[in-house]
Amino acid sequence: MSVPTAPPHTTASAWPVEAGSHRVGVHVLARWDSRFLFVRPVGGGGWVLPADTLGPTEPASRAACRILREQVGLDVVAARMWPIGTQHNWTPAGSRIDLYFTPGVFHGIPLIMNRGLYKALRWLDQEQLPPDLASHVRAAVEAFRKPESYGETGWP
Repeated sequence: MSVPTAPPHTTASAWPVEAGSHRVGVHVLARWDSRFLFVRPVGGGGWVLPADTLGPTEPASRAACRILREQVGLDVVAARMWPIGTQHNWTPAGSRIDLYFTPGVFHGIPLIMNRGLYKALRWLDQEQLPPDLASHVRAAVEAFRKPESYGETGWP
């Protein structure tokens, strides 16, 4: 089986997902003091973490760095990106594996880099999470605070 290579300047979200395959999502929990960085997607839904799909030729830690840079303008090197959890989620679209990372050190001031993707960005206190936080993100944040490194959501 051959693995396609990414065309230049293509984000992982542009990769097609084969029918019946598992999708791998990468989410980044940026922290500043006792606050976490959340974004609100265009088109509705609750607050989420910056996230994207992992490309077939992209290491997960580098994907997490790419996500922060492309989506909210923060810079971090892969050596400073730490894995904090894994979820196996079920949605109407099928099974999905989600990997969660947190940067040890990041540089920059967060900005929405693509208004077609997110409509709001906010640092929210980890002790006062909003009621409209996406359920899989709430589960991941609560697991991080315990700490637990694995969870499952959405399964019947």
